[in-house]
Amino acid sequence: ELIFETLTPKPKWYLLVPVLFSMTIISIVLITFYHKIALLTLLLIVTNCFIHYQNKNNIQNYILSFPQLLKLLKASILLKNLKLPVKNKYEISKAIESIKEVKRRLFFVSLDDLMESDFAILFWFILEIFKSFFLIEVMSFFNALKAIDDRRKDIHQLFSYIGYLDVILSTAALRKGLPYFCKPDFTEKKRVMNLKEIYHPLIVDCKANDLEINDKSILLTGSNMSGKTTFVRTVAINNIFAQTLY
Repeated sequence: ELIFETLTPKPKWYLLVPVLFSMTIISIVLITFYHKIALLTLLLIVTNCFIHYQNKNNIQNYILSFPQLLKLLKASILLKNLKLPVKNKYEISKAIESIKEVKRRLFFVSLDDLMESDFAILFWFILEIFKSFFLIEVMSFFNALKAIDDRRKDIHQLFSYIGYLDVILSTAALRKGLPYFCKPDFTEKKRVMNLKEIYHPLIVDCKANDLEINDKSILLTGSNMSGKTTFVRTVAINNIFAQTLY
């Protein structure tokens, strides 16, 4: 969603947020000199709290994707520190630094309310009061969305980086568990297929077979339970693996 979907736009009432923030700060400062302004301050705080909790509905839409983005960033940093032999190291480093800015902007957005200790609950409670009184979370949330929207390319870069390493690791693990394998040779000719000692990778001690097709179709015959369907599936899965996992 953060890469391809349209993010939540700023609502019309967001124009009031900076104004309410400034007025709340000013009114709190002026209370010391003008006690009668306390009623206005209370009204501002109540309004801010209403907007704060009303915006929780918008945050709820990202309660899963924001933490996943932070996990993506953490995984990318760990993999980068391993100094793996990838071609685009500079682009990855640049993307990581770019997404770190998004992480900083998400600091005041509540992504997980699961508290592990009494101290954490107390800290969360104080922080929640601070955020609701001054609309900090609302501003942080929409600023983070803007930062994410501006960095879609960098997020996609890290997403592809993790995906690439995940694929080659899975491919290596698959090959290690196979009795034998080979790298395919592709041809420009159509309706040509030459397979040597192919077997179904999910069948233990599977019988290997050869197959050569050259501009002709094949009628596969045999008795029931002799392996016709398994052989057809073997041809299919080897073709798929050849063109995907190489």
